[in-house]
Amino acid sequence: LRAAPALRPPRRPAFLRGPGCCCPGRVSDWVLPRPVPVARWIEDTRRLPAGSGAVSGGLSFSRAPFMREPLDAFGDAEVEEVVLVWGSQCGKTETLLSMMMYGSVMEPGPMMLVMSDKKLRNALVQARIRPGIQASDAWKGALARGGRAITNEKVMFRGAVLYFALAESESDLSSRPVLYGFADEVDKYPTHTEKEGSPLDQLRARQRTFGRRAKLVYSSTPTTDSGLVWQGWLGTDMRRWLVPCQECGHAEPWLWGNMAVDARREGERRDAYVERLRNDEGSVGYRCGACGHVHRGAGVKFAMNGQGRWEATHGTRRRKRGYHLPSMASSYTDWNMLAALWEEALWERDERARTDKLKHFTLHQLAVPWDPASGRVEDGEVAKRIDRDMPRGVVPEWARVLVAGVDRQASGLPWVVLALAGTRVHVVDYGWEVAWEGLEGVLERPWPVRVVGDGSPRQMRVSRMFVDSGFESQETYVWCAQQRGLAVACKGSSHRMPQGRLRGSKALITAHNVEVPLVLVDGAAYKDTLDLVMKRPPGTAGAMSFHGHTEEVFARQLMAEERR
Repeated sequence: LRAAPALRPPRRPAFLRGPGCCCPGRVSDWVLPRPVPVARWIEDTRRLPAGSGAVSGGLSFSRAPFMREPLDAFGDAEVEEVVLVWGSQCGKTETLLSMMMYGSVMEPGPMMLVMSDKKLRNALVQARIRPGIQASDAWKGALARGGRAITNEKVMFRGAVLYFALAESESDLSSRPVLYGFADEVDKYPTHTEKEGSPLDQLRARQRTFGRRAKLVYSSTPTTDSGLVWQGWLGTDMRRWLVPCQECGHAEPWLWGNMAVDARREGERRDAYVERLRNDEGSVGYRCGACGHVHRGAGVKFAMNGQGRWEATHGTRRRKRGYHLPSMASSYTDWNMLAALWEEALWERDERARTDKLKHFTLHQLAVPWDPASGRVEDGEVAKRIDRDMPRGVVPEWARVLVAGVDRQASGLPWVVLALAGTRVHVVDYGWEVAWEGLEGVLERPWPVRVVGDGSPRQMRVSRMFVDSGFESQETYVWCAQQRGLAVACKGSSHRMPQGRLRGSKALITAHNVEVPLVLVDGAAYKDTLDLVMKRPPGTAGAMSFHGHTEEVFARQLMAEERR
């Protein structure tokens, strides 16, 4: 022991030593390294193998800047769930693979990817994951030593493992705890397994060991509005990708109703029209919902996406991030091709009474749920009053005030926003919310006003929202009271009201013994009014008009309210 050299304390890392000195230095001199955002680290280290997609080599987000924030959310300690509802060719799979790479190299931990069936799992492993690992030095260097590090069941890393599970297999889903859970195409999963329930719920159960450190990421092409991915997205902060107009700067999400597509020429055959849309770049553009400027050209989408940003509809749901993106935002999907596909879908529906192509377009390109009754209204009283030049969500320039109506139902909260001026009425937008927070977004949303001539861009907000309180009255009264006078509860009268179509009253919140305003409505009288305005010729005083993307399902609901 006496002959042994003097033991010295281990040398401290450079970031704990004072600048320009080999001694520990003062605590105030210590500099902690700044964490590198996930997206930046992926761009620096990830390489795409040849044949894996449209590009190969270094992964760059310059053509897909919308991929950055979801990746950074995966590295955010405050985020526990990420939901991707993206259209085709938007980079959804590459985003998931990049998250897996980060979870196996930078912050290693047990991971699980759940797939809908064995064929898709094997294809993903052999065509995307194995080549992707081999192409990226950082990812390849993290592999465990041995000849069987990558199989169709798992990938072994040093300090981490990536399991591949089948949604139909209870043994795959219940065998081990995982820090990072990934679920792809969840709407193709079985609703439940024989004993354990929903595959997605089983995956969540596997993560409880890690508490708030656990991350769940799932994605899918939506199917119906009750599907897993759509319901999951509605439970998040519901982010949409906003892009600015290159003329006025107004930012709004990519909306199919804003596509500016040349009309079919007189005498032009429909197949020739489809071919013209597909090949003539000048026949398709994107119209700003505020100023009406039409963007055309191959580079304009690149420029708009380059200035884009994600914006949350519900900023209070910070731990659950949801990202919705239609394929029209993708740099690998041109607008001409989408316009041609849309026209072909309408052609098939009109000529053959089939909606297969229309359904595929809705799910895979627009990334929204399919309603069997959806589609453009082509005939009937509502169709005559649709203003094809008026985008959805845009207020007519003549409007004086915006009001909203909500029908409280057991399954949700359908709403409509109307623009009013004297006897003129225009349906600006309508939708469906599953929670009260969604209605708050309607109230807080600035609605762009159509600019005519040399007018300046401006916006309007909903002045009053009238909420039907016939169902779950107390809950409705409480919510309306919280909206500081912007929302008013209303209830249909059980008998005709000779003194007028509506009357002010009071309702009692029993839990707090507080009275709130209540409007009693003569439903029969208002049905008479609706019947009258729908019989007035379009464009005349007192007639009702509709935005240019009004759907058949809304038209039928409206006409069902008419007095027969």
